[in-house]
Amino acid sequence: MYNRIVSRLKVFFGIFLRAAIYFIHKTAIDQVTMKHTQTKRSVGIKVTIYFNVRIPNRTNDKVSADIVKQLKGTRSDVEAATTTIKLKFKEFSKGIGINNASFPLRYELSVLRQLCLALKDNLHQHDDLYCDIAATMVPHVEPYEEKPSLWEAHLTSLRYIHHGLCQEKSLTECQKMYGLVRSQPCRLQGEADYKFYLDIHLTHFNGIHLQMQKETLPIAATDQLYYALEAMGVLFDTMRQRKVAKNAALLVQLNDALFSKRSKAFLMYLSALPPESTTKMYDPLLKLLSCSWATPSSELTTQFTEYLGLVLALMQIDMFSIEAPLEQQLALKLLRICRDLYKDVSPQNYSIQLFYYYVKLLYVREATADFKRTYIDLCKKFVYFFEHKGATHAKEQWFMDLLVFFQRLQTLLHQSSNKPPLDIFWQQLEGDDSPEVYTAHFQLLHGCLGLTVNVVRSPLGTSCSNEACKSIRRHCLLSFGMCALEAYINWRPTTEQKADKAPHKPLLGILGYTLDVAKSMKCLGPSAMELVKLVRLLALVAEKVACPEQMSLVLAFLEPLQHLQPLITSQDMLSVLRRIYKASVHCNSSDLANRLQSTYLAAQTNPSRLRSQLFVHYQCHTNANNTEKCVYEWHESSPMTQKKQLYDVDLLAVLHFLSAPPVPLLQSLLRCRHNDYHLVLLARKMRTDSEVVRQCEELRSQLQSTALKQPLSRMQQLAIGHTSISVLLEALEAQKTKFSIKETAENSLEELIVKNNLLGLNIKREHRLVEFATSAIAGFAPLDCDDTPIDWEALIDDAVAAAMALSTMGYMAQVDEAWLLIIRIGQMLDERFTYLRALTHFLGQDHLNSNQQLQLSEEVDRAQELLDDMWPQLQNGWFFKRQHTIVMLCLCHMASYYARQDCLCHAQLLLLQAEELRAQFDERVGKSDIVQITIQTVRFRLEYLRKKRCSSLPRRPTPLRQLDTLVDSVRNYSTVSSVDLGALQLLLADLVRESIGSSLTPAPSQLKRSQSVPAKATKTRSARIGSQLKVPEIIELDDTMDETPSTSSAASVKRYPTSDARSTRARNRQLEETPATTRGRPRRKVPEPAPQQETVSLRRRQRN
Repeated sequence: MYNRIVSRLKVFFGIFLRAAIYFIHKTAIDQVTMKHTQTKRSVGIKVTIYFNVRIPNRTNDKVSADIVKQLKGTRSDVEAATTTIKLKFKEFSKGIGINNASFPLRYELSVLRQLCLALKDNLHQHDDLYCDIAATMVPHVEPYEEKPSLWEAHLTSLRYIHHGLCQEKSLTECQKMYGLVRSQPCRLQGEADYKFYLDIHLTHFNGIHLQMQKETLPIAATDQLYYALEAMGVLFDTMRQRKVAKNAALLVQLNDALFSKRSKAFLMYLSALPPESTTKMYDPLLKLLSCSWATPSSELTTQFTEYLGLVLALMQIDMFSIEAPLEQQLALKLLRICRDLYKDVSPQNYSIQLFYYYVKLLYVREATADFKRTYIDLCKKFVYFFEHKGATHAKEQWFMDLLVFFQRLQTLLHQSSNKPPLDIFWQQLEGDDSPEVYTAHFQLLHGCLGLTVNVVRSPLGTSCSNEACKSIRRHCLLSFGMCALEAYINWRPTTEQKADKAPHKPLLGILGYTLDVAKSMKCLGPSAMELVKLVRLLALVAEKVACPEQMSLVLAFLEPLQHLQPLITSQDMLSVLRRIYKASVHCNSSDLANRLQSTYLAAQTNPSRLRSQLFVHYQCHTNANNTEKCVYEWHESSPMTQKKQLYDVDLLAVLHFLSAPPVPLLQSLLRCRHNDYHLVLLARKMRTDSEVVRQCEELRSQLQSTALKQPLSRMQQLAIGHTSISVLLEALEAQKTKFSIKETAENSLEELIVKNNLLGLNIKREHRLVEFATSAIAGFAPLDCDDTPIDWEALIDDAVAAAMALSTMGYMAQVDEAWLLIIRIGQMLDERFTYLRALTHFLGQDHLNSNQQLQLSEEVDRAQELLDDMWPQLQNGWFFKRQHTIVMLCLCHMASYYARQDCLCHAQLLLLQAEELRAQFDERVGKSDIVQITIQTVRFRLEYLRKKRCSSLPRRPTPLRQLDTLVDSVRNYSTVSSVDLGALQLLLADLVRESIGSSLTPAPSQLKRSQSVPAKATKTRSARIGSQLKVPEIIELDDTMDETPSTSSAASVKRYPTSDARSTRARNRQLEETPATTRGRPRRKVPEPAPQQETVSLRRRQRN
């Protein structure tokens, strides 16, 4: 306890004693120090200056607290501090109040330190004043030999201040400060002092360059760059004179800030500076590097990478020089220096010699006679060196750096193959022995490629921007491969040299290496520049193909390219495939050529372009009798498979573009079909193939059975529709009979029917045909297709066939449904001619079915807009003859529609328009075509069926004369387009029914009143002509005899009466039982008779 109390008393006593000494000392200082106040005006400002009469030696190098505070204060405070510092430094420089020669340097250093802090705290508010303070002291200080650390601290402060001022908002002060530093002699007291000078010069150069790139400085600021380069040259001369052996550290700093670590754009800017300024830096630098004492031999091995990096930078500067490219030969000079430096360092000495001679060949500016032989020998020496040194030094760092250096050198060489200054090198490789030269070149690249697999790291390698990729090795391998491809692309061999396979062997090895590496790189993607360049080079290789030997290179990269396909954009991939497609003509195998061509076609993403390309492909192969397989089947065996929607487009191209596709081509499509719908479409072109017909019949039966159990898919519905039409057309074709018109006389009609077996054309057979047609329309009716690729052209053709068959057989309710479906298809697909063709059917009807969902007036308005747009363009040559026919027939039937609306004048104008339009086509003039017959028919209807005559219309021939003219026109009919026959069949059927109907109905009231002979003759002639027109319809077209259905399911089908002779009693009974009328003709529902009465009724009708 006692000891603890004593120890605590000692602590308290010590504290008290220290406080007493402090107060005594402070009192003594206050007594000795006198405070003087001096008032002085400086720049119009009143400043108060405080100074000590006596300052202890221990504190004479420090700045007073007042000055420190003023430097961080307002501008007036800084100005006051500036005045104080100037006066004090002036006194100290004269030796007043100091007893040490280092005192001015110490005081200046203390002030500079405070300026550094003030720059940071004031955020560059008073930079001009700080520069003035520094300018007052810096020119008057010198190194203190006894204490080098003071000068090092002085340079450190200057570097910090300059660095702080080297910003956009203080560029003027930065230039002022740098001018102050540059105006002073380069004083190197210690070996490390050069770093501070060099850092100031490099910072100034890069800072000014950056601001000039941002356009915040005028062009005149370029002088600052010249000053920095010249100052660096002075520094290098000073280092050489003072024998500062710091070349190793100097190289590192220069490469980081000025040379090898800078971008290509920066080096291009550096090379664009005037040689008179850059030479002042390059020459002293090369002289310094050539000094053997500047780099100890022990450091040469470790500095090998830095020298190689500097060579690469200087070579780019030589190449990019605008005024005199390759004239300075900076890289060649440095390699010559390195050759002397490394003459005793093995094995780097031999590699340096090889690179020296290699670069010397690149720098050749004139053509030499033995250039090719020299280059071949040099390549062989390189290959020998890599083969022998690679085994022992492959994993050493210097050897890895050597390979990366050579890769970057080759990249520079091949990027400048078509432009100065290295174009002379490539020009000398062309000529007589060029295959041998390029073989040696490819062997050199192949040797480097094989050793590059050992590269793990290198500071010379370019870093990948993708964080997932850390491999320099893969990028080097890819770069060597692209260099080889560029060399091959730029080679211009003669026709004989193209067949030389010697250069292809090493190139194939390089190509395989490159593509294997590319597909394993994680950084490659659609937007990666390396991948884009690689794909472009492959496309150019394919474009270069001019013989089968060159085609071997293309075949080598097809399979690897398939693995890269997910990484390549569709546009780039299509570019490669297009060139391969063109090069395929040089394949020795036609099968391989077809596979390559199919690959390009399969890669098309534009359906329209794909269809046109397929058309050209099949057109060429059809002319060459080479249509064994379809494009899709060739593509299945292609080395680059791209199965998309190729089969559907391929199938439609064959069906649409080839009017008569070769049977082998159709069989190829049949083998590759994906579903039954494809089978049905192909069967439409293969009606003579019994096996295909059998398959279609089985398919129809199977689908009909399936439909009873479950709903059918869209494709199955379409398949039923098309197969039903195929069976319908075969049945209609089978019942056609040809004979002379003389055999149709009444006395020989029965013999004609028995002779041609026409007794089988009964209602039972007709009902079967009706079922085929109606089931087809039902299968086509759902227009809401999901993803089913529908052949709309085939669907429209078959729907029209069904509608025409039903129309000729007289089942008008079903006919209306069929044509209404075609109208909907035309509207949906914007098929104008299909729409007008279907609408023509409804325009010619007297009365529309009440169940039909068709607003005819609205459709007429729409049709008029289409006709107004189309008929003036028919003469332009853009349309087919069948389209001309459709437009003119629509005009004629629209006239019938307006006549029924009592718009007779408008109807006559439409007929005149149709006549004028028809007269414009030479192929129709003087012929009795369907358009002329239709015009005559419509005029006959207008004259015969109208209720009152319009006095304003010109006088027309009598109905009897018009009817005779119409019969003559039908007798002299000639076909102009593909739709004429079908339109004629429909028109004849309508004429027959109308003529017979007119003979069965009472005469018009005006004819009753007049009882004139022409009127009676007209009525009698109508009945006779109706029976004459009926004969060819019965024989050539479908069966239209009036027979009772033989089954209960057919009893509900409503038909027009088609018999041309009946007893009055039977006719009256039929008229009484008719539930409705259509187009002025009675529709009826006949009861079902016994089957045995069918033949008797037919024979009785024949006798009548």
